[in-house]
Amino acid sequence: MKRALVLSAVLLAACGERVSRPDSRCPCTLDFSDHPRAAEYQELVDRYVHRGLPGLVLLVDSDSDGLWIGASGVASIEDRIEMNGCHVHHGASVAKSYLATVTLLLAEQGQIDLDAPIQDYLPRRIYTNIPNGRSATVRQLMNHTSGIPEYNDQAAYLVDQFNDPLDDVSTEERLAYVYGEDPLAAPGTKVAYADTNFMLLALIVDGITGDHAAELRNALLEPLGLSHTYYHGVDGYPEPECLTNNYFDKKGNRRLENISDVQIYATEQVVGADGIIASPEDFARFFTALIEGEILQSESLDQMEEFEPTGVERVEYGLGLSRFHTDSGVWLGHTGSTVGSGCFVFRNQERGTTIAGFTNLGLSFPSPLGHEFIPGFWDALHAILAEQ
Repeated sequence: MKRALVLSAVLLAACGERVSRPDSRCPCTLDFSDHPRAAEYQELVDRYVHRGLPGLVLLVDSDSDGLWIGASGVASIEDRIEMNGCHVHHGASVAKSYLATVTLLLAEQGQIDLDAPIQDYLPRRIYTNIPNGRSATVRQLMNHTSGIPEYNDQAAYLVDQFNDPLDDVSTEERLAYVYGEDPLAAPGTKVAYADTNFMLLALIVDGITGDHAAELRNALLEPLGLSHTYYHGVDGYPEPECLTNNYFDKKGNRRLENISDVQIYATEQVVGADGIIASPEDFARFFTALIEGEILQSESLDQMEEFEPTGVERVEYGLGLSRFHTDSGVWLGHTGSTVGSGCFVFRNQERGTTIAGFTNLGLSFPSPLGHEFIPGFWDALHAILAEQ
């Protein structure tokens, strides 16, 4: 996500502005030393921190071996605070799965028709200006086949961010950057991943419920007991206790710069497509409950799992949900990457296993150090799982 936010980070660093950093102190009493695979998983986490990642957390929760959470590296370089399993992390695009779930719950209640055109739910001032705004459906927003362009790829947006990196920009102001642009494709013809889709979806849910964030809290966070998950309207958001600091490898030379203020800005400013902050256990709890059928009716979950090819080998996309084919099997969940963080959360039903990984290194642009997390750490984890 967000080339413009990477640009913001570069600008702030270049100007020598002092970064406002979160307090990453986080008391934690988690102890999984008696887990049968503790040494194997910890060695993996330590190995990739030694390869340059500032901090790294791994959660593996299997029906056979139980829960393991381990960490390595630091949550704050400046304050020498070690990363632990209780720290909370920016989920970036993982938020899309939460909003998609809320939308499917509304469909179950008859409040929204997934196959209706988005113009049925959006103000005229928006749908008449959005490419494919009269023809794309709600479902096509959710599986990124709407053909609507990505707002943060637009030159005008990049210029505005250059001039004022931390300016408050509303959702409608962000959408305006694609007004009058050509569609990427006809609706329903190809997957073209764009945050714009889920920002529009958030506005649609706002129009139905009054507040998509309140609906998310009431429908998901409270029923599932996700007390360490933060989104708009939750106390402490967007800088809750135990939040990690965040870093960016600006020059690709493994010399990290603290960009926590830009990361917090990115999280707070974008709705629907981004914005969830949570602990590893909370992220894993949500995806396990979702994929194991604890939240949605079976018909809704079946629709969520109607996957489309993405053009990326062995990766498909459903309604706010990814499917990855790996050497260790088929995994359902989502990845997240932004200017100062990266993560993945996935569930394999056949194995009865949920995995979640988090780093406080930005993955927005490809870099040698970023590749240590994905594909490096990701592939190494699946190599271990494939042998079990």
